[in-house]
This record gives sequence, C-alpha cells and structure tokens, in this order.
Amino acid sequence: MRLFADVISGLSSRRSVEDKSVPLSQAYDLDIWGTPSDTGISVTRESALGYSPVWRAVSMIARDVAKIPLFVYRRLDGGGKERAREHPAYHPLRYQPNEEMSAYHFRMLLQSHALMGEGGYAYIDRDSMGFVRSLLPLNPEQTYCTRDTAGRLWYITRLEDGEERRAPAASVLHIRGLGFDRLRQYALIKMARNSIGVGLAMQKYRGRFYKSGAAPRVVLEHPGNPSERAARNIRQSFEATYMGLDGKQLAILEEGITLKPFSISPEDAQLIEGAEFQVRDVANYFGVPAHKLGDPTRTSYASLEQENQAYLDDALDGWLANWEYECWDKLLTPREKLADTHVVEFLRAAMVRADLATRTEAYNKSIQSGWRSRDEVRELENLPPMPDGMGKVFLQPLNMTPVGVGANDDVSAPADEEPSESSSPPAARSALCFLLCDTARRFCRRIADDADRAARRGGAAYIAWLDGKLPEGYRHALGEALAAPCQAAGLAGMKLDGDDLAKRFLEHQHAAYTEAAEARAGDLVNAVRTAHTRAAGQVETMMLAIEQEVDRADANSE
Repeated sequence: MRLFADVISGLSSRRSVEDKSVPLSQAYDLDIWGTPSDTGISVTRESALGYSPVWRAVSMIARDVAKIPLFVYRRLDGGGKERAREHPAYHPLRYQPNEEMSAYHFRMLLQSHALMGEGGYAYIDRDSMGFVRSLLPLNPEQTYCTRDTAGRLWYITRLEDGEERRAPAASVLHIRGLGFDRLRQYALIKMARNSIGVGLAMQKYRGRFYKSGAAPRVVLEHPGNPSERAARNIRQSFEATYMGLDGKQLAILEEGITLKPFSISPEDAQLIEGAEFQVRDVANYFGVPAHKLGDPTRTSYASLEQENQAYLDDALDGWLANWEYECWDKLLTPREKLADTHVVEFLRAAMVRADLATRTEAYNKSIQSGWRSRDEVRELENLPPMPDGMGKVFLQPLNMTPVGVGANDDVSAPADEEPSESSSPPAARSALCFLLCDTARRFCRRIADDADRAARRGGAAYIAWLDGKLPEGYRHALGEALAAPCQAAGLAGMKLDGDDLAKRFLEHQHAAYTEAAEARAGDLVNAVRTAHTRAAGQVETMMLAIEQEVDRADANSE
C-alpha cells in the first residue's frame, strides 16, 4: 500500500530553517489556534468543537457535502451531459480518492479543515501522462502557500520527519472560503472567537452551577461571633452534607444558624436566554438556520420547510460550488477546460433523497411536463427500466399544443422530410480526431518515460537525452505514426501535413522539458514530473486546434 508520505516525498524538497517543533501555521504567522477571546478563555480547535453548536454546524455541513455524489460529466453535442466514467478523475471523486479513504471520508475531512481553519488541502498525485491517479489530504496546520520571485504559486507542506515538500499550484486541491486574497481564507474560528468564547464561558459556568448543587448560592448566618476555625468547620460540614449532586438530605441547622439565598439567581441573570442567543450567533457565522443547531425559538412549523431550504441555499450550496470550481480547475486537462467539453458537478437532487414526499412530487411534475421519462426517474431510484421500452416514452398533457396551432392541426414533421446529414458530425471527422489524439498521447507517454529514465541517471544524462532526441530524434517515428491519420484526413476532404504536425508537436515537447533542465541537481526528477503535466497540456491544446480546423473544413464543405 502506498502511504501518503511515499507519494508526497516525490515533490521538490528543501530543509526548513525554522524550528521543526513549531507548526508551519505559527512559523509563518498563520496562528489561529489558541486565540484568546474577550472572556479570557483561549479558543482552540478542540475547545471550539467542545461547544455543541460549533460541533453541530461543522459536522452537519461536512457530512452533507460528503454524502452528495460528485461526478465528472461530458457535454453532449446535442446538448445535455452524461457521466464521463472513463475520465481519470471520475473514480477518485466518486468512489475512492486514495487507497486509504473513501470519497465520503475524504470530502468530509477536507470540508471540516476548510470550516475550522484556513482551508482544506489535498495533493493531486498524477501519472507520467499528467492524469489524476489519487488525491491525498494534507495536514492544514503544516501546509501553506506562497509565491516565488517569478510570481508562481507554490504549496509547501511539512512531513512528520520535519522535511518540507513543495508542489506547484496545479498539483494541490485547495478548498477555501471567504478570504482577503487567493492565498488564504479568513479562519472562521478566529473571527468568531468572541462568540464562541462567551458560549464556552457560559457552558463552564453551568457546570460549576450544577457541581454546587444546582441551587442558588446561599449564606449561613450565625447569631454569635464564631471563630475562624468554627466558621470553617460549619461551612465544610454543610457542604459535605447538603451541597453537590449527592446532597439529598434535609438541611437541619443548629445553634440558631439561618440560611439565606443570594438575591440573584441564574434565571434572573437570563442565562437561558443568553445561551439561546449564543446559538443564534454561532449560526450566523456558519450561515446555518439556528433551529438546526438546537434553537427552535425562531422557527414555527409553517416556516420549517423554508428554513431547511435556506440551509441548502445559504450554507451548503456555496460550498458545493466551491468544490466544483476547484475540481474543474485542478482535475480537468487544459483542452477539456478550453473546449468546455467536461464539467464537475454534485448531484444536487440527492439533497432531497431522504424526503420521499418532495422527491415524488418533483418526479411527477417532471414526467407530466414531458422533460423526463419514467425510465429516467426509475434509474434515479435504482430501479430497472420498464418492460417493452414503455418507460422511454415521454408524456405530456393532452390539452397542450404549440402556440398558434389549433387543437386539430397536425404539427408533426412532413413524412417525406429526411433528417439533414449536417445535424450530426461526420463519421470521418470523429475517426480522424480519435486517431490524431491517440497517436499524440502515445508519443507523449513515450517521451515522458524516456525523460524519467534520463533524469534518474543525472543531469548530464538528461541534457544528452534532451539534445540528442528532442526534437529531431523522434521526428521520423512520429511522422510514420501520423501518416495513417493524415491519409484518412485526405479521404475526408482535409489536408493535413504529417511532417508539419510532427514538427509542431516536438517543439512543444522540447519547450516543456527544456525548462526542467534548469532545475537544481536534487530537484531534477521532480522538475521533470512537473514538465509531464505541462507537456500533456500543450498536446491537448494542439489537438483542440486541429479539431477546430476540421470543424471549419466541414462548415465550408456544407
């Protein structure tokens, strides 16, 4: 089993000059734990989670984000989208991001880090082609981001042995909330420390109140003038017999002693109202309706449904969009993002899965309106299709017709009208694009493997490989590999020059791996791995340009 440290150790490293016993969050002025509140109580991560409204808010949001399925979708030519199960990021996001965690626990962990600190971090482990292999969570207290002198963004994390590892921004999934800049977010626990501190102080006071017997403080009045020793004995005897949780005996006072309570009781001090206010105050920070944190005073049964919808809209949906945009940016290839062929989205319909009445009503309306078939609904409920294909038929009310058409008019298409061939892409274009992309990716993988072997032998061997093989060394073999796709392009009416394509491809590869040669000797292997991602992205961009050329040729031929 590959441990997290084994993968992260492949990142570029440097020895930190700071004390290894000091967390990075403190060493780099990111101290958010142990922040004192106005009450004097130090608000730490553990003490904040010990306050029930904070625990409830963090666990509820983290679990809800984790339980909603997250998919990679492929956009269809005719509109709509379908699940891209063959995409490299599909399985890590949907089922298992790494060998030690499920997708549920992974998202719950990163979301709780984002809620309690300054962000949730995960290292994106990629193969030699730059495709996602696994997602490994990082310790947020030992991770931070910074910029180098060239303005490039880097993430630095410290392992258990004290060594630091560096990774480019494209290799770290960063879930963060509201912040001043793109590097850090405001730590919610730090911003809410006074509200949480008041709640912790009231919680501590209640504990002492019940420890003293859950009764108002009292004064024992003696008619005489007892000595200090006698007064101490009277007090100790009374507390041992009648006070505390076990003091259930009837108080019998002797020697003329009388018992008088203080005039201020916990009810007079409005401790209960204060506790309810603190719950609402914490709810405001997390954007959660107060009734979900245990304060039902501001909710009636008539508005409970609206309160639940407010939670989905105000507290949860923002975090879902946060995950979607970050995964789109870090887990899709440059070509997929540029062409908008893929998208990462949560299945928000799962948020009402536990509400049978709401779910059934939504299904009925979608079927009756004609935009969803019965088989599509059955698939959402994990049921097989209806027999004889009847579930594939789309239904609509009989009294609905297009605007301007009479009830008896025939609005169907003419029987002799044939569908246009231009309504679907030519098969030749699809075959051509597949051949070109497959050839380019295979050669990109071959070059990446050769670069890895050369880098492991040292800087001199890598420079020799770079000068001897790129770009001229691979040109003949690549030209032969492109001959068949270019011949197919000619049959489809396209003119593609195989030599020109090979030249452009190898120039991109040479540029990507030349930059890695400038790395220090100890960082060469890691620099080459970073170059794999850059080279693969350039290939995808080049393939996109070829597809656009094919599209223009098809449009001109029509």
